[in-house]
Amino acid sequence: MTSFDDDLKEGLKKVNGEGDYDPGQEQSLFQMIGSSFRGRQWWLSCIAWVYIFVFTGLAVFAAVRFFGAETTRAQILYATIFAITAAIAMAVKMWYWMILNRNSIQREIKRLEMTITQLTNKVD
Repeated sequence: MTSFDDDLKEGLKKVNGEGDYDPGQEQSLFQMIGSSFRGRQWWLSCIAWVYIFVFTGLAVFAAVRFFGAETTRAQILYATIFAITAAIAMAVKMWYWMILNRNSIQREIKRLEMTITQLTNKVD
């Protein structure tokens, strides 16, 4: 094998964990979330989760206050706060989901590269 093949196997071991390479191995959602905290950009995942919890908490707070408000003006205020914070929380969740999908696609590309390398070795 060439050095490229060795580098590829090492990269796959880092992605799939220590041990033998299993091309059929799929990660669950919780494993994907966990692996997003073990990369070079782990801090982005931390920031995303903090924002998700903060804005979801603000949305819940605004919803509770909305039903306890006595004036129409206060209801409009809390409904607006709820709508804005819920939209921000959803946007951060969608961004984080895109990060998880990007990591999954990178793993699949590495698997394809490894499969192509193995097939080329069999042909030669």
